[in-house]
Amino acid sequence: MPEPRQVLQLMDRTQVLLLYYWGRSGTLFLQSLLDSHPEVLTLPGCALMLFHVQQWDWISEESAPEKRIARFCEHPRNAALFDGSKDKTDGLAALGPGRDTPLSVDQEAFRRHMLAILAAAGRPDRGTFFLAAHFAYALARGEEIGRKRVIVYQMHSADPIATRNTLADFPGRVKAIGMVRHPMRALNSHLRMRLLQSRANPAHDGAANTEYHLMVRTGVYAGYYKHQLVGWTEIRRYFDLPLLPVKLEDLHSQPRREMEKVAAWAGIGWDDSLLKSTFNGLQYWGDPQAVKPMQGFSTSHTQYQGWQEQFDSLDQCVIAGLLGKGFERYGYWSLPAWQRLLCPFLVLLPTKLERRAWACAARESSGRALLQIARSTLARYDLSYRHLLKSVGWVDQLYRRYMAPRRKLYYRY
Repeated sequence: MPEPRQVLQLMDRTQVLLLYYWGRSGTLFLQSLLDSHPEVLTLPGCALMLFHVQQWDWISEESAPEKRIARFCEHPRNAALFDGSKDKTDGLAALGPGRDTPLSVDQEAFRRHMLAILAAAGRPDRGTFFLAAHFAYALARGEEIGRKRVIVYQMHSADPIATRNTLADFPGRVKAIGMVRHPMRALNSHLRMRLLQSRANPAHDGAANTEYHLMVRTGVYAGYYKHQLVGWTEIRRYFDLPLLPVKLEDLHSQPRREMEKVAAWAGIGWDDSLLKSTFNGLQYWGDPQAVKPMQGFSTSHTQYQGWQEQFDSLDQCVIAGLLGKGFERYGYWSLPAWQRLLCPFLVLLPTKLERRAWACAARESSGRALLQIARSTLARYDLSYRHLLKSVGWVDQLYRRYMAPRRKLYYRY
């Protein structure tokens, strides 16, 4: 084991690479490709996605390093970092060739390494704690850390507060990658994830989202629809953060080319491990909500047409118009001028899922359901028109100058 002072020297030179998703767009898959690189540190899955916005606030309620470390280990999101069988969402319970090996790391070894690093640092602030956790985790796994230089941070959601706090902790040391996927597939995958979670654990939401059309009533549909319009674009708009877009379809169809781009962006050398999907060195098969288990690259996976069961060509036309020319560059469609002009009117037409929800509520003669659907549809109208307004140059300038600083929430309409 290296001396704690040597670890501190490595921490001082470490860069941070944020991963943002845009709908269900493969950030976990990209993280798994970077997992085994000899210059990379990462904590598997989405455990730390709320570290810079919620988790640290809870940890820092304690002042003693030992108690802070204990809180980190005991946090519900972090349990699976040491025992993958406790994971329900990221696929860390089913690793290895036979999908029968849960992730496992010695928690006591992690605590010892973490305590030694923090004691040597003498400044257990948020940034130091974050870096120390990554190095202690690697040491607990028995990794060689001498070449480590980049932390791959699965921030996942493009949360402005978490991003702001990360940039404050590591000024001049942060870059980002924003994943992109065909919007209709990404939105459908998000809804499918929630449906499967609701069916698997009805107590989680009272079985309120066990069918796609029910998500219109509960507002889940409007929430995911909003995310599909916003993605991580507002992070690029409001922060001075270098960001590389990576298209999921290209990552699967041309893996070597895309991973060379990622490596160059991250500032790491090429290694064949960049073409292997693993967590803690064990083969990774995707998260449990995927259409099917997948090890490595698959062009058929990214061309899945199941979204057409929930959306039609009108829905795609509206979302394309709302996303505008900025999204057209990714090559999913060509946007004629008339489509953008008609978009404000087409937004008013109910989507395929909304029509299905209205029909089911009418058959049930449920006034409450009809009211819920009306509220959700109005929410979609509201966020769609706000998005359209902000795409107008002078409106966006006014918003950024007067509204965003006052609300301190940036992209949150």
